[in-house]
Amino acid sequence: MYFSEYFNIPYSVVDAYGALDISLASDMPVFVDPFCLYASDKPEYNDLHKCIIEYLRYLRDISGNPVFNAKGALKSLFAFPEVPNTFIGFCAKGSSGHGLGLRFATALKRNLSGILGDFGKEKISNDSHIEKLCIVCQGVGVDCISDFAINLIKDYLLTYTQTFAEQYLKPEQRTSFPIQHAYFDFSKKVWRPKKYVLPNWEGKYIILIPKDILTKDDTWINKEDLVRDIKNIPNTIGNEELKARLIQTLDEILDEKRGLSQEEKRNRLMNFYMANPEAIDWYIKGKECRKQEAIASAAKKIRQIEEIARALPVELMNRLKATDFYKRPNSLAEVVDKANFFKREIEDCDVYRVFYQDGKKCITEAMVQLMFRLVWCESEFFLAREVNNGRGPADFVISYGSGDVCVIEIKLASNTHIEKNLKNQIDIYKTANKTEHGICMIVFTDDKEKNRVDEILARLGLENNPYIIRIDARNDKASASKV
Repeated sequence: MYFSEYFNIPYSVVDAYGALDISLASDMPVFVDPFCLYASDKPEYNDLHKCIIEYLRYLRDISGNPVFNAKGALKSLFAFPEVPNTFIGFCAKGSSGHGLGLRFATALKRNLSGILGDFGKEKISNDSHIEKLCIVCQGVGVDCISDFAINLIKDYLLTYTQTFAEQYLKPEQRTSFPIQHAYFDFSKKVWRPKKYVLPNWEGKYIILIPKDILTKDDTWINKEDLVRDIKNIPNTIGNEELKARLIQTLDEILDEKRGLSQEEKRNRLMNFYMANPEAIDWYIKGKECRKQEAIASAAKKIRQIEEIARALPVELMNRLKATDFYKRPNSLAEVVDKANFFKREIEDCDVYRVFYQDGKKCITEAMVQLMFRLVWCESEFFLAREVNNGRGPADFVISYGSGDVCVIEIKLASNTHIEKNLKNQIDIYKTANKTEHGICMIVFTDDKEKNRVDEILARLGLENNPYIIRIDARNDKASASKV
């Protein structure tokens, strides 16, 4: 169920307005990237980025004051609730997340009075960036940065949505909602409420977000770059002495004689950056110099997400709702039928094409999980994501009360741990008892992956197991044989 579908307006209208046509059934895995605000050629976006930085500078200035150590002060200024009404982020069914609680607030306050003490006074990068917190603080990722940015630009987003609602929605489709923490009053240093006329979805308001401030996977400035591109990092550093120290560190990390694991390499590199925070600023400056690339990259990722979200046609889903497809006798039967439907759509109805861009593979397990979530609309069974059922976290758990549970794992054939995963969960896939069943979907994209999966299943005696469903997503369907 998409926003446009629920409110009975053409998708083209939402698209022309520049907003993401959100799914009301589950969060879409996209995020607000503050760098898109900074890099944009729209002055209003640049002003929003300045607003975020101004607020952080205010927090920096008060972070050393013991008065703000109190729980109430931390919650009111450093912590933020998730804004579920945007329907973006990490949540498999619905859109209620955890928000930015006291753990985030404490980390933000500590780092603003510590390693980020020069925030707003940088001498190397051209501007300040909240994404720096992702690099220096453990457990702060793209979802935290996105939630933080949304809260700081909420007034803009609410006004943006209000304009759309008043222009395109019928009076009975919109309602005036009082919004708490709508904007921060810098003159009084307090959060203010405000009323907005917004789309009314089952008594709740909806917030639309412009697509050109969104990305997926990670922000443009992120910690993974510091690990993934370690050989290229010295090229961004203008301080020759610092560059030399980093090169020496990298030589030690990459020395094969040392036999360091990936985790050890990562930890040593991050220790270097924590000891030399100036190097982080040089990395950020390099990212600033490529801001047009950042905009283009984010736009391409959002187009990809839209293609994935619409790969399973709304018309087809509506037809399925009218049948008994969503009325199976138990969770296992429902999951198996939906998994096989999903398999047929990918293999026989060209849905596999969304896994390729310009002839190159772009498939991820997160993409496949998103698509499978969309198949799960209008079900009486409850879907939960990343649930630990005692054997480790499963991708999805489908349940109807405590006595009818089914575990779903979705794997890419390229996953190097796939045999280990199947071995560890072999009891789930080989047997079933009264309260728990399980299926595994494995997606392969070329002949080599197919053969590898076939060999693994044969070794484990699972080649004919109906609860392991192999999905053919090869791009060459003319010569590919079906599994």
